[in-house]
Amino acid sequence: MLSSEHEISDGAIELADFIEGRPRALLVSEVAALLSVSSRQIYKLTAERRIPHLRIAGCIRFDPAALAIWLREKTARAEATTVSDDSWKNDGTGWSFESGTHE
Repeated sequence: MLSSEHEISDGAIELADFIEGRPRALLVSEVAALLSVSSRQIYKLTAERRIPHLRIAGCIRFDPAALAIWLREKTARAEATTVSDDSWKNDGTGWSFESGTHE
């Protein structure tokens, strides 16, 4: 149970800090609740190896420290790429950022 959920929403602590302070490996349902996504989405991320996880006797678990690092990296990357939509282009293989397009 997430007893300090109100602290996260109030901004008292960052989500990564809250996760890192967890005393044990996290379950899929717990990670889904913390990230406000479905358990199905967490399973998809683990299958694609896009989120750090452990497999223990066929069960998926998450190391809080590794998950906190991953979340901080994702947050930093998202903040670094926050730019105007005018700088993004689709070359047919996906969206990419073109630096220097603003004048």
